[in-house]
Amino acid sequence: MSVELKELIQSTPEEWNGLLSDFDDATVFHTVEWMRILADLFHLRPRFFTIIWGGKIVGVFPIFSMRKAFFNVMASPLLGWATPHLGPLAPEEALLGSLISLERIFAKEKVDYFEVSFTKEIQEKALRNNGFKTERKWTYLLEIEPDPDKMWGKLKSKCRNMVRKAEKNNVTVTVAQDSSWIDDYYEMAKDVYDKSRRLPPITKQFLQKVWAVFHPQRKVRVLLAQYNGKVIAGAVFLIYNQTVYYWDGVSYRRYNRYAPNNLLQWELIKWASENGLVRYNMIGANIPSIAKFKASFGPKMVAYTYAYRNCTPRAAIGRSIYLRTMPTIRRIEKYWKS
Repeated sequence: MSVELKELIQSTPEEWNGLLSDFDDATVFHTVEWMRILADLFHLRPRFFTIIWGGKIVGVFPIFSMRKAFFNVMASPLLGWATPHLGPLAPEEALLGSLISLERIFAKEKVDYFEVSFTKEIQEKALRNNGFKTERKWTYLLEIEPDPDKMWGKLKSKCRNMVRKAEKNNVTVTVAQDSSWIDDYYEMAKDVYDKSRRLPPITKQFLQKVWAVFHPQRKVRVLLAQYNGKVIAGAVFLIYNQTVYYWDGVSYRRYNRYAPNNLLQWELIKWASENGLVRYNMIGANIPSIAKFKASFGPKMVAYTYAYRNCTPRAAIGRSIYLRTMPTIRRIEKYWKS
């Protein structure tokens, strides 16, 4: 049986989000709310496909269409959107079929380039056989138990000591109640990325939209660490389907010796344990220094697949030029906007 993709032209948010409830690996990034945030920020066309197999809906596939310079691009998602997971949700035997069925869409719409980041690891050989280049990526998942003492025991001894150090230095943690946190947070983000001579990838407008959309639904939790009355670190967590996601975190580098980030993570884990959440996706274990920090809280490392396909020869050239020039473009952008 062949797999088909059917685009939902008149789909309501309730219909799409209802379909997501059938899949254990659905993420907050698959929701209509997140798709609309990305569409508004990056001027994208969000598209909602169902995966049909044997005449039945067996999955969903959110995709964005856009025009990038001279290229027609489709993505689910594109790197740089602060969206670690998207891609199709379906039984594995239908996942590859859904990608193959994209061929007709690529041809009809003259697509030059396609990129996808799955929620789990996919058979890379099968992807490569269908023209994709693949990369194995990693994240950390922490199983949450309804007992803070057990969660405390999962922390490595050095991590526990760092939490105690923060408390000993009178670092305190507060929960943001309104959008006033965004200005302080963005200043810290600029301090973090200043060493790389670039602007924060998550803009202030991005933070504002995430707060405006998800705070009324109680699907975002922002923790702020303070020292002597000054905000010195912060973290943004998204919540969906009993899972909490570590979407972003920042701090002033000169205050890191007080271990505010360890305390923020522990306060989040303790809260999740006390409030019925079952897993914590720490998002990303691909940068060694950050991975080491996340590993100290006792999660397990889980692989997922990133893949892209140059559908035309000019797309391969364009991607190569983009990767070579992007660091310079980011530095120029920082200088221009400073």
